[in-house]
Amino acid sequence: MRKIRQSRKLQNVRYDVRGPILVEAQRLEAEGHHILKLNIGNTAPFGFEAPEAIVADMVHHLP
Repeated sequence: MRKIRQSRKLQNVRYDVRGPILVEAQRLEAEGHHILKLNIGNTAPFGFEAPEAIVADMVHHLP
């Protein structure tokens, strides 16, 4: 089986759902701060919507 190597362009990319950022977010939340957890990939529950022009273009290009 061929080994897949990570691109050099991605060497400094981090997905920090765990680690120091999470620890700090939990600390702030425990202090009563409201933390938006945007890492779920669905921003609609937070009121972020795609512009209508983008949605229309996507629909137009569906097979």
